[in-house]
Amino acid sequence: MKDFPILAYHKISPQFEVGLTTIHPKTFEKQMKYLQKKGFIGCSLQNYLDAPQSNKFVITFDDAYENVYQYALPILEKLKFTASIFVIYDYIGKENSWDANFLGIKFQHANQSQLQKLSDSGWELCSHSLSHKALNILTKEQIINEIKLSKIKLEKMFNVTINSFGFPFGYYNKNIIKIVKDCGYKNGVGFTKNYDNEIPIYGRMGIYKYIDLKHSIYIKINKNHPLHFFEVLKGQSVHLGAYITIIYQKIINKQN
Repeated sequence: MKDFPILAYHKISPQFEVGLTTIHPKTFEKQMKYLQKKGFIGCSLQNYLDAPQSNKFVITFDDAYENVYQYALPILEKLKFTASIFVIYDYIGKENSWDANFLGIKFQHANQSQLQKLSDSGWELCSHSLSHKALNILTKEQIINEIKLSKIKLEKMFNVTINSFGFPFGYYNKNIIKIVKDCGYKNGVGFTKNYDNEIPIYGRMGIYKYIDLKHSIYIKINKNHPLHFFEVLKGQSVHLGAYITIIYQKIINKQN
C-alpha cells in the first residue's frame, strides 16, 4: 500500500496549556492556507480512501475537543476542507479528566449536537475508544469493551458507519489489531504505520505547538523532501510525552 500524508491534531484553541498539543486558531489557519496555496486539499481519511489524489492530505483530530468544532470547523469550511475526528464516547460533552491536566487546566470535549454538525458538514466520525485508556495495559475483556462498544454506541448515536479506530496514545499490538478487525473496523490509525496485518494501520504526523510552523507542515506531507526524515524523528520524540498520561492513568486506577 502506498503511503499518503496524514496530519494529527488535538486541540485548536487560544487557551493556554502547558503541553504541546494546543494549536492557536490563527496558527492553524496559516498552516491550512499555506498548504492550500501549495495546491493541496485537506480531506477526511475515508474521503481519501474513496478517491485518492496526489494533492490530497488527510486531516485528523484526536479526542474530539469542543474547540475543534468552535475554531477548526469554520476555518476548514472556508477552505472547503474536511477532516476525520476521533471521538472518546464516554467523554462526549465532558471535560478531559482522563488526561494529565497540568496546573489544573482542562478542556471540554464536543457534545452530541456539535459532533452531529461536524458530521453534517462532511467530516468523518471515528472511534477513539470508550474512555481513552492505554489498551496495552488492559485485560482482553476490557480491550474488547473499549473497541467494540465505542463503535456500537457511536453508530447508534449518529446513525453513521464507524470505519476507523484511533489507538489511544498510538499504542497497539497484533492482538489489539485483531480485536479491532473482529469488531468490524476497516482500518486503524496511530503514529506508526503497519500494513502487514489483516487491516491497514495508518501512520500519522503529529502537529505540535512551538515546534511546527507552516513550512514544517509542508515538509511533513512531502515525503520526498530532504528534511522529511527530520520531521519524522521530531514527531516520534515528542510523542514520547504520551507516557506521562499513561502513568497518570495507572496512578488514578490504583487509587480507585
